[in-house]
Amino acid sequence: KIAYLDVMFSNFCNHACTYCDASFSSMWNDTARELEPTHEYFKFMGNTNDYNTLDRERETLDLILDSDLSELRYIAVKGGEPFMARVFHEFMAALDSRCDLSRVSMIINTNNSIWPRQSIMDTFGKLEHLYLQISGESTGALAEYIRYGTEWPKFVENTQRWQQYQRQHNNTTIYFQSTVNILNVNRLSDWLDWLDHMGIDSQDTNWPTQVWGSQDYRKLLTKRQAKILYKRYKHMKHPQWREFLMENLDPEHYPEHEPKLLPHYRTVMSQMEKHRRNSLREVNPEMHDWLNISH
Repeated sequence: KIAYLDVMFSNFCNHACTYCDASFSSMWNDTARELEPTHEYFKFMGNTNDYNTLDRERETLDLILDSDLSELRYIAVKGGEPFMARVFHEFMAALDSRCDLSRVSMIINTNNSIWPRQSIMDTFGKLEHLYLQISGESTGALAEYIRYGTEWPKFVENTQRWQQYQRQHNNTTIYFQSTVNILNVNRLSDWLDWLDHMGIDSQDTNWPTQVWGSQDYRKLLTKRQAKILYKRYKHMKHPQWREFLMENLDPEHYPEHEPKLLPHYRTVMSQMEKHRRNSLREVNPEMHDWLNISH
């Protein structure tokens, strides 16, 4: 009898975020084929993954339906983009008929680009609690650059619709998962100001996540650049964000950047921009200059 269900139906997704890859986004396959990077630091960007088959989604759903769900208490749905899973509406209908949803909590990670069909929304209303985790960390054109595929006006519209839904359903909590990365680390105040403007409490419903590996800004920015950001955020009014940034940008403990990594990062981003027809110079000129000046 399954009490905890953690499910990813497929990597089917309509976004190709700069720090993601084809393992979690089918849209990355096209980018990966175009990039074909050769350096080991960015080899993952050249990998493709056709995990997003409808057959795979149905196999996953069948495995769930072959199980005893009578004691189900918690569900985590990941992706890809869960609301793009072609069996998701069947999954929700099956849950409604096979378990007591009033005893079930569900968390869903979404890029906030798709509004679910009404039958799904009706089933959400029967849950003990719905935790909707929206991915986002920048605004406007920069959001569309970082999370390639984003339409910022639609992101804002869907956020407002979820806020309205939350006001009407006391079983719903909206969270924002924000990724701090090389492309937005200097523009985080824009994101937090937008959340404030939307009436979203950054203290309780929004928290930062660090990008590691070859796209870690601490490997690409110099100590001097980190010191500029440290001073910029030193008096940030959002406590958990200020604590996070002060720890990671502290000049006294900031690691030496990796000079061999930066040229490869610039090359890959240049190739990506040609493919995607966008430009960091236009959406974040300060970071563009920092990444392209001589160290």
